[in-house]
Amino acid sequence: MKKITGILAVAAMMLVACNKKNDQPVVIPEAPNEDFQLSVQVTESTPQIIPGFGGKLLELDLPASKTGFAEVSNGAQNSIVTFEFEAHATKVEVGTTYVLKGIGTFVVTAVEGNNITMTFTPEGSTTVYATIKGIILPGKNPSIPSKAFRGWTIAETWISVSGKGISNELSAIKKFEGFSALTICKYVSGKGVNIDMSKVDEGWDVEKIILTASGKIIIYFKGKDPYYGDFTVSEGAFKYIFTYYDEDDPILSAEATGSFGVLTNGQARLEVNGSVKTDKAGKTYQAKGIFFLDPEKAE
Repeated sequence: MKKITGILAVAAMMLVACNKKNDQPVVIPEAPNEDFQLSVQVTESTPQIIPGFGGKLLELDLPASKTGFAEVSNGAQNSIVTFEFEAHATKVEVGTTYVLKGIGTFVVTAVEGNNITMTFTPEGSTTVYATIKGIILPGKNPSIPSKAFRGWTIAETWISVSGKGISNELSAIKKFEGFSALTICKYVSGKGVNIDMSKVDEGWDVEKIILTASGKIIIYFKGKDPYYGDFTVSEGAFKYIFTYYDEDDPILSAEATGSFGVLTNGQARLEVNGSVKTDKAGKTYQAKGIFFLDPEKAE
C-alpha cells in the first residue's frame, strides 16, 4: 500500500459519531436488498486461479453496496481486489447471480447450511470457467442494525488534536464539509503539528467506507490504494484492525477504538480515538475525529 502523509492522520483514522444534534436530516436512499449480502471464505476452487483476480481467491465480499472486494493470494503475498457489482435475486439461494463488472459472473448452485457452491463465468464468455466452494461467513456484529452494513459517504468531518506543543485552536473540535485531505492538512499545519504539504494531495480524500456483516471494513481514497481490515461493534463500542495498510505510515493507525451508531435520520456516526505520530522524531499526538456518514446511493 502507498503511504499516507499529512494530518490526514487525524481525519482518516476516525470515522466518527458526535453527540451533536443533527439539524439537517437526510432521506435514506434505497439500497441493494440486504439479503444479497454475501461473504464467503473460499475453501476450494477448480481451477485455483480465476481470471480478473490476479491470484488464488481466498475470500469474496459482496456487501449491500455497489462495491465489492476480494482477498487474493499470488503466492508472495495477499492483496485486495475491488470491483463494482450487481446482484440479481431476492436472497442468497440457488440461482442467485452476482455480476462483477470487468471480471465475470458468479452463480450460486448449492447452499447447505453455511456451505456454498458457486460457478464462475468470465466476462464476455458463456462457458463456466471455475467452480468455487466455501463457507458463508456469519455476521460478527449482531448489536447493530443490518442497514449499517453497506457503503457510506462522508457528509461531515470533525477533528481535534491535543498534545505537547499543540495550539489551543486544534484542541477545540473543528467541522469540515465532506472529507478534504488538503483542507484539513492546511488547517492543522503550523499549529504545533509538522506536515510536509508537498506529500499531501487530493488522492487522500476519502470517497467512501464500506462495512460488511462479516466484520470487514474498507476505506476508499480518491486516488490511492484502499485500506482493508476487520471491525467489531459490541454495545456501541467500535474497534478496527487494518490488515492491509501502510505499516510505515506515521499517521493512520493500524488499530483504533471508539463508538458506532446509526442515527434516526439514516446517517451513521462512528467515533475513533487514538495516538498518532506525525514526524520522524516520533512526536505523538492524541487525535479524535468525527464523521457523519450518509448511506451510499444505489444506482
